[in-house]
Amino acid sequence: MRHKNGFWTFCFSFIPGAGQMYQGYMKRGLTLVTLFCLAMGLGLLTGGLLAVAMPIVWMYSFFDTFNLRSQLMEGTAPPDDYLVHVEESSLRRLFTVRPKFLGWCLILVGAYSLYELFISPLVWDLYNTFGLYWLAVLLDRLPNLAIALALIGVGLWLIRGKRASHTEEFPYYQEGGDEHGDRQ
Repeated sequence: MRHKNGFWTFCFSFIPGAGQMYQGYMKRGLTLVTLFCLAMGLGLLTGGLLAVAMPIVWMYSFFDTFNLRSQLMEGTAPPDDYLVHVEESSLRRLFTVRPKFLGWCLILVGAYSLYELFISPLVWDLYNTFGLYWLAVLLDRLPNLAIALALIGVGLWLIRGKRASHTEEFPYYQEGGDEHGDRQ
């Protein structure tokens, strides 16, 4: 196998996924570029809160480029494959068994879009017209408050865990029967 130029490998390693693609690992590179863009999108959507994933994906991609290069040079490189596998059964279960989860996600995205595109400009106009400082502060901090409350809620839900099932059968009391509930 023809080895790729070390200088170009170094240059492409700075772009998540590009170093892998340069070396012929298209699926692996596509996974990394997708994860990086997803981390960027979530970071922008959450006001920078989840942007911490961006440098993690970038560092993984950077060092994976050189690890992959050395494996290719030694002839021990794995076959090209996606780094994240989503099985069809998992997707089907998400849409059929867990439609409430998907529904809540859509409601949250819709509510945030409604806030950003309609409510926020309207309230800023009210602030500029009437000088309501407290309204501007509330409007500015509302997305962060919503995210913080959502994270606390998910944390409490995870701590609580699965509810115990109360399906134990108890003998019912029947008047005039013996201790097992049988009538004489």
